[in-house]
Amino acid sequence: MLSLTYIQAIVLTFVLARLSWIDLRTFRLPDVYTLPLILAGLILATGDKGIGLPASLLGCLLGFALFWVVGQYYFWRTGQEGLGLGDAKLFAASGAWLGPAALPYVLLIAALGGWCFYGCAKTLSGGKSHSVPGWHLDSGWSGSLNTLPKLRRHQSYKINRWPHPFPDASEAVGARGQRSA
Repeated sequence: MLSLTYIQAIVLTFVLARLSWIDLRTFRLPDVYTLPLILAGLILATGDKGIGLPASLLGCLLGFALFWVVGQYYFWRTGQEGLGLGDAKLFAASGAWLGPAALPYVLLIAALGGWCFYGCAKTLSGGKSHSVPGWHLDSGWSGSLNTLPKLRRHQSYKINRWPHPFPDASEAVGARGQRSA
């Protein structure tokens, strides 16, 4: 018989797959999927094997706030929307399910997935630029589910501060992100 954890994982996988498909086709993440994910994460956090309601709430708030701030900054700089609230709600849901400690891993896996997708799409299209849908956030979230048990065992992990790989980047890029001649 399947345990409750496996049932949750199966349902989560199907919801994330559906969200990925919708996002790939429409560049939208409907509230009908993202809001129940947030609620389910908060409810499951209170269970015996959950991360606890305070950690779930903090992860939810931090996840939403991070993407909301990035989206607002982009809008302020360009005058157009570049990151919708659907992405912020999905990242909030990942914070509700996994807690704040897992959010950097979700974001890292999602960014690497988006980078790979963009590179493949650009290569296959002969160098044309493409917009990248947010499906990689779904894959980042599900990929980090693998590391969650390890994180719970090692809560005292530390993130090393790496030096900036391009120390002269501020000189090479102008005020609006344009390369200087």
